[in-house]
Amino acid sequence: MFSVYPNPSRGSTFSLRIQDEATQIQLQTLQGIRVPVQISSASQEIRVSPTQSLAPGTYVLRIQDLSGVYARKIVIL
Repeated sequence: MFSVYPNPSRGSTFSLRIQDEATQIQLQTLQGIRVPVQISSASQEIRVSPTQSLAPGTYVLRIQDLSGVYARKIVIL
């Protein structure tokens, strides 16, 4: 499992707190279009930075780790 903060966000960078090592992280629109991101990590915290400005709205963050695939909605203001 994981948590995302801040949520809602202004869209520049947000962080994830994870329990297991993530093997894949994807950000996508509700229509399923992938949004390019840069990932940096330290310990159990991962910082996700979109490489382009995000329009206000709802996005989906998908994480795959050793125990499965999870998704969280992220609101961009």
